[in-house]
Amino acid sequence: MRKQSEQQSMPPVIFQEPEPSIKYICYASELIERLSVTEEDLDAAIERAFKACSSLNISIKQNFKSVFRTCEDHLVTDWRLSPLACYLIVINADPSNEQVARMQIHFATKNYNDVSIF
Repeated sequence: MRKQSEQQSMPPVIFQEPEPSIKYICYASELIERLSVTEEDLDAAIERAFKACSSLNISIKQNFKSVFRTCEDHLVTDWRLSPLACYLIVINADPSNEQVARMQIHFATKNYNDVSIF
């Protein structure tokens, strides 16, 4: 058993707060409908979004959460998407699709005045 003086000299135990939970705002399958894209086009945009995350060491697991859902009595895989994931998918989708182009313009004009990156 430790003496009282030894206990006081020990550093306090510090509990780290868990990382803030990521807010997932939609499913990838919902983007197929909203953007009027095919599943193949969405998969290609997701792959490019993954590459963007990887090149900047942004956690894919925190922004793209793989989930299982039922659709017409079938079990399907889907993604729960963070706001960043949605944004990356939209900007990496094919702009020749009118719905995609509209969403890309929406995102671009939303932050248009912030040109500090240049």
